[in-house]
Amino acid sequence: MLGLLIFISAELDVNVARGKPTFASSVWCDNANPNQCGGPELAVDGNYDTYFYNYSCFAGYDHPNGPNWWAVDMRLLVFVDQVIVTNRAEDCTDSTCGESLH
Repeated sequence: MLGLLIFISAELDVNVARGKPTFASSVWCDNANPNQCGGPELAVDGNYDTYFYNYSCFAGYDHPNGPNWWAVDMRLLVFVDQVIVTNRAEDCTDSTCGESLH
C-alpha cells in the first residue's frame, strides 16, 4: 500500500488558486467590444494588474443587492490562511481604489 502525504505550507507564499477552475454568478462584457469580458478565470491567472480595461480583472454584472458570488474549485483539500481581494484601480472616486482586503 502506497501512502501519500501532501503538505502545503502557508509560509511558502504560494497562490494555490492560480489557474484553478472558476465560476461566477455573472460576467461583465465590454459593450464596445463584446469579445472582451471580465471572466472569473482572470481572478486567478497570476496577473495583478488592477486596471480593468486591460482585461486583467474579474467583473460581475449582478444586481447590487445580490446574490453576487465568485468561486474557485481548488481540486483538492487545502488549508487557506490568507485570501487577498484587490479592488479595481480605475473609475474610482474614493480611497478604496486599488486597495486590497486581506
